[in-house]
Amino acid sequence: MTTASVEATLIAERAESQLGVSFRLHGRVPGRSLDCVGLAAYSLFGLSGLGRVAVNYRLRGYYMDWLAAELQNLGLKPQLSNQPWALGDLIAFQPCARQVHLGISAKGGIVHAHAGLRKIVMTPDPQMRVIGHWRLEGI
Repeated sequence: MTTASVEATLIAERAESQLGVSFRLHGRVPGRSLDCVGLAAYSLFGLSGLGRVAVNYRLRGYYMDWLAAELQNLGLKPQLSNQPWALGDLIAFQPCARQVHLGISAKGGIVHAHAGLRKIVMTPDPQMRVIGHWRLEGI
């Protein structure tokens, strides 16, 4: 297994380790409460990632400009829209107008913080419009 695939597997495993954890807006406590940004930060960077992401956002609002800049600063590279997702990729969805939602690509689907279900879940085929996906540099 290459170093890149080991890192991608680790990202997906960290995301999957949070399945069932409670959803909480601005949640930053793995094993206890996370939102989609907290889940993404923890999955991509482990505990050190939680302090590296902003908390100045609301549940509703279209933050793609802010998000794209933040992700680039964190070392994530945007992928082409026609490129398939790979294990450990960060996927951005638009579940409804003026909302951005994040998930992590895993073996069984996308791991994400579901506000309606109030917990972290895995969705085999999210029925949301994909608006972008990123990969950690070097993976």
